[in-house]
Amino acid sequence: MVPNGVDHTHRKVPAPDAPSFVALDAETGAIVWTNRDRENPILHGQWSSAAYGEFGGVRQVICPSGSGWLFGLDAATGETLWKFDCNPKGAKWILGGRGTRNNLIAKPLIYDGRVYMATGQDPEHGEGNADLWCIDPKKRGDVSPQIVNRSQFVPNPDSAVVWHFGQEEVDPVQKVGFEDVFHRSISTPVAKDGLLIAADTAGLVHCFDAKTGKRHWTHDLFSSCLASPIIINDRVYVGDEDGEVAVLALSKQLKVVAEVSLGEAITTTPTVADGVLYQATRSRLFAIKSGAIFENVVAAKTMKTDQKSLRQQIDQLTAALAFTKKQNDELAAQQTQLQQMQKALQLKLKLLESVEGNAVDR
Repeated sequence: MVPNGVDHTHRKVPAPDAPSFVALDAETGAIVWTNRDRENPILHGQWSSAAYGEFGGVRQVICPSGSGWLFGLDAATGETLWKFDCNPKGAKWILGGRGTRNNLIAKPLIYDGRVYMATGQDPEHGEGNADLWCIDPKKRGDVSPQIVNRSQFVPNPDSAVVWHFGQEEVDPVQKVGFEDVFHRSISTPVAKDGLLIAADTAGLVHCFDAKTGKRHWTHDLFSSCLASPIIINDRVYVGDEDGEVAVLALSKQLKVVAEVSLGEAITTTPTVADGVLYQATRSRLFAIKSGAIFENVVAAKTMKTDQKSLRQQIDQLTAALAFTKKQNDELAAQQTQLQQMQKALQLKLKLLESVEGNAVDR
């Protein structure tokens, strides 16, 4: 993916003929093939990443274009196998986010022979409605939901849409709630056990049946979400700009397992390595391991007695407590010790505040 885009005027693409998709030989760096959207201009920028999958024996690279179109390319030759307009026909691109035509910023998800794509815009453009698509990548040609026929938008008989949640489902006559709409998103969906999880910048986390698109539940983070969710075992983890990490059960029923405050904005997706969850915030990196929280918190601390240090230690112990909450029975003893330490630190802080208050009074 080539990060092409508009210049400082936000109206002109300095290199409109530059390739959007480039394949290189991994050993030599030589260009194998290039491709681009030759019919539709880049709207704003080209920030997404490509995905790779094999469908019906055909190896494909799934490439989101800066035009809002999604392309399925032959991995060996770069030939366009199919293309899909991820915006409703008639949607308008207006500078500053006031329009209804969106970009492709999230990465496409490939799961169980299907491609899932969320649309959105630069978060600085504000909130707005968007679309979440489930696409059959075995179709060929223009597989958009609609095509233009004699200046009219008509259903496409070759459409690759399996299911859709977004702008077109909103009935302007019927009263639709905030949670009943898919808002702009830069988050990549995730899926496991037949369930698809998708988040949007408005702070909503949706759970769908991956095959049918039936929405099982929606959870409101009450804060903007720029990160992508991640699934670990039977849990969904997703952070928000308030610095909260929501831990949700991967199930057809909404169940909030825990909500953990890391103290500052989260805009990145967590990752896992060797049984450790790594989550970056604006200025810190947290490493969290189930079963080792007590040792990590206590061993890494030199207990200072100034108020700032005590507050930081209390916050960290509170976060550790939230992660140990509702764990298995072998963590119960560690949780009790953490609670005792938290209470002792809170008592010490109160004593310090009382002593300093009396000194001021004198």
